[in-house]
Amino acid sequence: MRLALMAVMVGAAGAAGWAATLAVADPPRKFGPEWTLIGGMYERAVVVRVSHHPGGNVSGYTVPLEDGAVRIWEVDGGLGHTLVSDGHGEFKVQKDGQGKAVRFTVWLKGCRYFDIDADGMVDAVYDNRDGRDALMILLDGRLVRVRNQDRAAFQLPVGGNKTAEGFDTGVKYEFEKGAWRVADPK
Repeated sequence: MRLALMAVMVGAAGAAGWAATLAVADPPRKFGPEWTLIGGMYERAVVVRVSHHPGGNVSGYTVPLEDGAVRIWEVDGGLGHTLVSDGHGEFKVQKDGQGKAVRFTVWLKGCRYFDIDADGMVDAVYDNRDGRDALMILLDGRLVRVRNQDRAAFQLPVGGNKTAEGFDTGVKYEFEKGAWRVADPK
């Protein structure tokens, strides 16, 4: 049996530390003839298929893995991309015309997490595990369910939906300066 101890540097918000992972590999992996040892690392070439509809604005890449594939969708003009692991999840980046990220969306097994202003903080969650169909916003550190008039509510074009209404309360919320708040009555 072979044991490997891996130490990695981890850090968050100015604090750094070390994390150790113990990995058991028995027996060591055997690399086939498609692999080449280069500088202490094994490498292999893969063919990446790319398709683009003549009238569309997205290029689709399929990257083959040893088990399955990863798909990448790239929007023309540098406006964003999505990385998809079929059946497992996806990571989407929307950009402005200058290449700056303006929104992130992460999907994991029936839930979507929205960072609608690209500040690194989750602002809303769509939970459809087991058909729940629940859209929630993060308000003062807690999730508040809001009406789900559009399942893609926080995937609209940048500058899109920045308002919400309480699911059963009718309370109006708005998103501004990186946070949800109760809207001023008009």
